[in-house]
Amino acid sequence: MSASVSALLNNPIFVGLYRLAGEGDPVVTTVGALTGESAQSAEAVSGAAGAGSVLVILDRIDVGEWRFDALLRRTAATGCRVLAVHSTAAEDANLSLLADRLGLVVLGVSDPWQFSVDLRDLLSNSRAVMADAVLRATHAGQRAGGSVENLLSLLLNTFQRSFILLDASGRPLTGADLLSDADRAAAGMLSGRGAPTTVELDSGGVLIACPVMSGAAREPWLAVLLPVRQSVEEASLSVVLDVASLAAGHRLAVARMVDEREARRRSALLGELIDTSADATPGLLRRALDAGWALDGWHIGIKVLAVGEVDLVARRSEVADALAAEGIGANVVEQADGWAAWTTLPGEPRPESITRIAESIRAAQARLEPTMETWVGVGRAHDGPAGIGASLSEAGDAARLAGSRSQTGRFLHVDRLGLAQLLLAWTRTDTFQPAAAALLAPLRDSNGELLETLSTYLDEESSLAHTATRMGLHRNTVSSRIDRIQRLLSVDLADPETRLALHLACRTIAP
Repeated sequence: MSASVSALLNNPIFVGLYRLAGEGDPVVTTVGALTGESAQSAEAVSGAAGAGSVLVILDRIDVGEWRFDALLRRTAATGCRVLAVHSTAAEDANLSLLADRLGLVVLGVSDPWQFSVDLRDLLSNSRAVMADAVLRATHAGQRAGGSVENLLSLLLNTFQRSFILLDASGRPLTGADLLSDADRAAAGMLSGRGAPTTVELDSGGVLIACPVMSGAAREPWLAVLLPVRQSVEEASLSVVLDVASLAAGHRLAVARMVDEREARRRSALLGELIDTSADATPGLLRRALDAGWALDGWHIGIKVLAVGEVDLVARRSEVADALAAEGIGANVVEQADGWAAWTTLPGEPRPESITRIAESIRAAQARLEPTMETWVGVGRAHDGPAGIGASLSEAGDAARLAGSRSQTGRFLHVDRLGLAQLLLAWTRTDTFQPAAAALLAPLRDSNGELLETLSTYLDEESSLAHTATRMGLHRNTVSSRIDRIQRLLSVDLADPETRLALHLACRTIAP
């Protein structure tokens, strides 16, 4: 086996090792050792050192005297490029000049005897080294507490390397701050692989990863970050990961069972509360209160529809954290198509307060966008236990409607749209859709720009300025298009009922 000087300097087993002189990064494969006295013999140096070796001087030597300069020359003459000495000397300009001229790297060590033994074991890749690594990993798995975080912390203390848990796509679930943006992108290459693997990082290090068998639909990875490539340590840590991933998988499986049980309990409790909220029994109300759900006050429902394959149980905490990060304290409950959530206020909120809450929920959705596509709807504020179900019902209709409205970022708020907009939930019928298409047919010959302008104009509550901003057009352009639309359809958009009918028609035929 071999290792570069930089890898040795970054290896935590070599305590007190530092670069004394020389700027190269030669690769070493063997170790030679001499006492300071025997190192005065050119024959002894020639027998202990050579190309690819590290010559270790076992006793203290004065690097400032002429005998050390002679030792440097004798060492370089053998083809050896690395000399390790027991010295606490500070950087010496003359020593650095001589080492550079001879092409040598001089390492300072606090304990040359131990350094030579550890380095021999490392370079020989002996079975004893592997067995010791397995034993230490096994002990870490046994001693760590019940959480994965405790296990990762103990592994760090044991091996002096950072262990990271990644999801199936390579996204860090722990230790995200240890990876740069480029390194996180490289970790994404783990997605789709099914065996232990190594990913080279732009930082110069590697991420060694092993799948964790936890029973999840898409298994996560346990990885260890190695700042500098070093073949021997890579091999050792790969064995450690095999053992540690079993311990991590056991903990994740247990945590998964607990999470799924709690998810079923929350979902059943919410369903029962919605079904019987008007005449809920004292026992049901007590169970809801025991769950931490405030029943009195005014409730604003939030529906988050998950698009695509999403582990709803595992990612519930992300939804709750995103809302909390925007100042929304909400109860979040897993459902078949996503999550139902609601926030509770002590008194009836003013319109401006509701608007701020809706904006915060939209910001929370934006926090989820990098890793999860969602459609989000927000209901009106309703009071009392029955208000939870009422607001969640409106939020669900709004979320389904949001799925067809990319202009609003797949986000719709009932108060902002007006209750009339939710009629769409009941107007997607076989008779209403052809009628809507016929009503808007005169706008079909304009490459879609007139239909898009009308839809946006109605979404923006007939505001020319807001429509122009949303579409990136000049206000006069929007005004001209609205006039043309009224002529083509023979309608007056100042009439509220006309606007409602056209708005419903636009939403019905929206792709």
